[in-house]
Amino acid sequence: METTYRQSAKPLTVDISQSISVALEKLSSNLGVSISQGLSRILEGLPGLAPSELNTFEEPPRGHRSSVSFNLSARALTALDDSSLRSGLSRSSICRRVLYGLLVTQEIGFIGYADNHGLLRRTQLIFVFPEEGQVPPS
Repeated sequence: METTYRQSAKPLTVDISQSISVALEKLSSNLGVSISQGLSRILEGLPGLAPSELNTFEEPPRGHRSSVSFNLSARALTALDDSSLRSGLSRSSICRRVLYGLLVTQEIGFIGYADNHGLLRRTQLIFVFPEEGQVPPS
């Protein structure tokens, strides 16, 4: 099923660093799509991440940021709104965290499927070791 990339009534505007913007442009170019379509494909994979995982991913360092507007697919907007509601994070924060985790730290991976869709998954497992004398949770 092909996703329809129609322009939304109001584009999503996100403050992101130039390095993340350039990385997203390069990824989108490699896929042969616009940056809005590239971000849409990424965000459509949000159901693969639990709200608790979204909250553990870091925001990128503050640095210089520019406002970039994206016209997202309806499917991406639905996934983004649902993730925002479940995690308590803003749309912009989710976008920055996902892009930083996918394109910079590689804490997030994209598992693609044949129909140009996929899911985002944590690539690094986090192990929590109990303090000495504590009983590990069962």
